Amino acid sequence: MRLWLNQELDRYKELDRDFGAGKPDPKGKVMEHEVALFKGYGFKIGQKIRIEDSPRSGDWEVVDVTDHKVTLRCPLSGKEFTWGRFCYLVEETRQKWPAQD
Repeated sequence: MRLWLNQELDRYKELDRDFGAGKPDPKGKVMEHEVALFKGYGFKIGQKIRIEDSPRSGDWEVVDVTDHKVTLRCPLSGKEFTWGRFCYLVEETRQKWPAQD
């Protein structure tokens, strides 16, 4: 059992080294790490959006928004889909919409 615990401790030390050296607080419990932060995007009805790098990728128009759901319309087919809110803003640009892929 003791050997297994030592192996687990060594494994966690390696993980800490791989993801940035942590710095314990005065109590020795909290570690600092590089952390990616994400915030949900505040959709607005009528907004034109482009989703990239996703199974839902493409151009969409926002047709309804609730606290937990967003309804998007495809500008080409007119089909509407309601999904749990899932997007995060990367950047805002001025460009042609819908894209002519």
